[in-house]
Amino acid sequence: MFVENLIGKKDTYNSFYFDFIVDENKCLAGVFWADPICINNYMLFGEVLSADATYGTNKYDMVFVPFTGVDHHKRCITFGAGLIGDESIECYTWLFKTFLEAMGGCQPRIIITDQDKSMKSVVPLNRRVWNNQLEPDEFEEQWGKIMTDYQFVEHEWFSDLYDIREQWIPAYFKYVSMSGLMRVTCRSESENSFFDRFLTPHLTLVEFWVCYESALEAQRYKQSKLNSDNKHSEIPWKTNSNLEVHASEIY
Repeated sequence: MFVENLIGKKDTYNSFYFDFIVDENKCLAGVFWADPICINNYMLFGEVLSADATYGTNKYDMVFVPFTGVDHHKRCITFGAGLIGDESIECYTWLFKTFLEAMGGCQPRIIITDQDKSMKSVVPLNRRVWNNQLEPDEFEEQWGKIMTDYQFVEHEWFSDLYDIREQWIPAYFKYVSMSGLMRVTCRSESENSFFDRFLTPHLTLVEFWVCYESALEAQRYKQSKLNSDNKHSEIPWKTNSNLEVHASEIY
């Protein structure tokens, strides 16, 4: 029924994108969708995005993963969303590949995520490489020492992380504007709080879909209202790139 709703949406809007996968038992293992407005917003504001997977929303225990950016009002804006059956490497790989396909292969400069729990367990790694004071050559030196000291040189997972170091190590993007997303915990909590107004952990997938659509409509109404207010304001609206954004102000 849930997938049928997505198919119906696709029939109505040709540029609506969705895809899904099933497991060996023919049960839904992952689904991603983005409507034309989401895709257009990504083209406008998608240079930096956050993908947070800490919010549970339905009675099937599927993990909700909204892809979030920041618009010209310094507020969260949704580029698309996915549900995955578990937080395995396979599910995440599929989800991110599907997201990029939906966005026409246009990659963001930086993706901020809630990193895998196993990453957090490696305390020396966090302390010595997640440091925005380091320059790239200093990171390379620290990383090499850690891999040798802890015998991770041949570890596939750490090798994969190293290959994408420019996307998650501050030394490589310390001078890049983060569009208000560097404080990812603040953004994630605000995103979760916003969807929490519409979603509960006991929803069926169909109920989840209806509530998600209501949440997206509310988000877009707020943006449209701000656009209108700014357009008709006597004082021209100005962007302050150094503005401190509090969680309660993001939506």
